[in-house]
Amino acid sequence: MPRPGRAAPRGAGRKGSHMAKIRIICVDLDGTLLRNDHSTIPPENLEAIREAATAGVAVVPATGRILGRVPRAVRQIPEIRYAIVINGAEVVDLADGGLLHSAYLPVQTALRIVARGRRLGLTPEVYQHDHMLIQRDDLQLLQTRPIERDHLNYLLRHETPLE
Repeated sequence: MPRPGRAAPRGAGRKGSHMAKIRIICVDLDGTLLRNDHSTIPPENLEAIREAATAGVAVVPATGRILGRVPRAVRQIPEIRYAIVINGAEVVDLADGGLLHSAYLPVQTALRIVARGRRLGLTPEVYQHDHMLIQRDDLQLLQTRPIERDHLNYLLRHETPLE
């Protein structure tokens, strides 16, 4: 849909007219690519990924999750080579796990954000590479909040709380 005050691109709305110009499709995981179980992919989404790949369009999952929390079902799709994780802080090559790009917040900025979140009663989730840094009290507090149970269970099994 064109922005207000701008005309639609010539040929927009006609099948195939501008698709050749698309080189990449970034897709969110939860509520978009994945089913409500947060881990499986509906067949029609797999078919769309294959169609895009056949047309030469890269499909790239983009998520707030760390790489370890991107479901295996997504990481094992042969047509998906790259992923944008940690809310855009990292771009990784799924074939070899290599870090292609990183854009981390400066430490002082991150500390200010965490402090502000605490003052607002929020539970900060701080990620560094493929780990979540969380204080023990915050991890216990998360168990009382309405968060995705699978995410909480992952944290409880795989993350070591900070003291």
